[in-house]
Parts: sequence; structure tokens; C-alpha cells
Amino acid sequence: MKKFMINPITGKQIEMPLGEKWDVVTIHYEGFMQPKYRAVKYNSDNVIIAERSFNTKEFAKEYIRKKENESV
Repeated sequence: MKKFMINPITGKQIEMPLGEKWDVVTIHYEGFMQPKYRAVKYNSDNVIIAERSFNTKEFAKEYIRKKENESV
């Protein structure tokens, strides 16, 4: 999905970057009953540019919250 805007001076259509986003992904390893969680950062093309694994979903969410506050 792409986002566009019209340049008010030239009237030409310009593609706007969608930015980066974080998400929590559940991962399962064969032979382990307990799932793990990964905090994943995607760029505007949905390519993973950063990730970190955690034992609980709460820790992954807290990590994302801290990272988002650092970037502001």
C-alpha cells in the first residue's frame, strides 16, 4: 500500500513513505511447549529491520513501548 499527496506548489502527485512500525510475533520451536515472542520492526516495505526475542508477550510489548518513546 502506498500513500500519495499532491504538492500544493507544483500540483504533482508525490509518494509519501509510510514509515516504520513495530509488532509482536509469536514464535514456536519444535519440541517446546512454551511459545516465545519476538518484537519486530518493519520498514515501509514490510521488511524486518530489527528484532529481539522475549519469553513473555508483556516483555516484548514493554520493549516496543520503550523503543517508540526513544525515537520521539
